[in-house]
Amino acid sequence: MNKRKISLLVVIALLFSLLASCKPKVRMKFSFDYFDSFDTLVKATGYFFTQEEADKFDKKLAERLKYYDNLFDCHKEHEGVNNVYTINKMAGKEKVKVDKALLDLISQSKTLGLKYDSRVNIAFGAVIELWEKSMTEALENDELKAATPDIEVLKERAKYASLNNIIIDKEESTIYITDERTKINLGSVAKGYAVELICNELKEDGFDSVVLSAGGNVKTIGHPNGETKRKWTVGVENPYSASEMKEGDSEIYDILYTMDKAIVTSGDYQRYFYGLDNVKYNHIIDTRTLSSARNFTAVTVITKDSGIADFLSTLLFTLTYEEGAEVIKDFPDTEALWINFDNTEFYTDGLKHYSKSLGATN
Repeated sequence: MNKRKISLLVVIALLFSLLASCKPKVRMKFSFDYFDSFDTLVKATGYFFTQEEADKFDKKLAERLKYYDNLFDCHKEHEGVNNVYTINKMAGKEKVKVDKALLDLISQSKTLGLKYDSRVNIAFGAVIELWEKSMTEALENDELKAATPDIEVLKERAKYASLNNIIIDKEESTIYITDERTKINLGSVAKGYAVELICNELKEDGFDSVVLSAGGNVKTIGHPNGETKRKWTVGVENPYSASEMKEGDSEIYDILYTMDKAIVTSGDYQRYFYGLDNVKYNHIIDTRTLSSARNFTAVTVITKDSGIADFLSTLLFTLTYEEGAEVIKDFPDTEALWINFDNTEFYTDGLKHYSKSLGATN
C-alpha cells in the first residue's frame, strides 16, 4: 500500500473519531419533589447528561428553595437572616438591613401596589393574619368550618395597612416600617418571585432543560430534553372539585405549550374554608371588601417573569374582567385566562399561541 493510500485511511479514521466525539450525549429525565418550602409541594423535572449533574441540580434547588422561603417568611425568625418577620418585629422602632433579594421584592411590590390602587397590598399583613387564623381553625375540623374575622376589627387594622408606611433605602439596603401596627405579608408575590430568582440561578449554572412547579407557579427553562422544536406541556388545573365536576370532565382544564415562560394561577379551589354562614372563603383578600375576592374561580397568567406573573394573577383575581383586561395592556407579551364560576371563560387574544383548546400545537 502506498503512502498516499495510508494517509487517506488515517484522515478517514481521524474524521470518524472526530464525528464520534462530537456526537451529542443522551440526556436522562429526572424528577424531584420538595415538601418543606413555601407551604406547598414543589416539583421539578429536568433533563441531564449524567447522574452527577442531576444530583448537583437537586442539591442546588433544595438549598435555594429553603433560603428564599426563610427570607420571605413573615411568621417566624430564622437564624442568620433578617427576614420579613424581623422587619415586622422592628416596625416603628428601627430600620432593618436585608438581603438584596428581599429589598428588591418589597420595592417592586410597593411600586406595583401603588400603581394599581393597592389592590395587591403587601402592607396588609395585620388583616391577612386574622384570615389565616380562621383558616387554621377550619383546617382542624372535618367540616372545614370556622368563624370569620370581625369586620370592625378588620376595618381598624386596614387603617394602618398603607404601602407608604414602608420606607426603602436602596443605598443602605434597609427596610423600615414607620407604624408598629403595619405588617408586611409577601404571600401574594413571594413564590413567583423566588421561582424567578432560582430559575435564573439554575440557568447561570448551565441547567437548560427544566420545568419547576411551586403550587400554582410554573416556570419553564429552555426546551424539554434540549429538543429545540419542542415546548413544555403545562396543564391548567380544573378549578372545580370532584363533587362539582360532571361526567366526562377532566382534572386538566387546558394544556399550554411554552418555553422560557412563567405560568401562574390564582384560584379559590385549594386554600379555602367555610364560615359559620356556610359561605366559602378563599385565601385571596380583596383590599376593598376586606374579605375573599369573588370575581372568578381561577385566573392564569403567562409571561416571561414569574414574579410579575404571580403579582398579576393575584391582581386580576381581585378585579373585574374589564379592569383586568386594561391592566394586561401595561405588560407586553403577557396573556391571561379568566375562568368564571359557571365554567365560562375570558382570555386575551394571544392565548391562542399557547392553548391547546384554542388550536396551539407542540
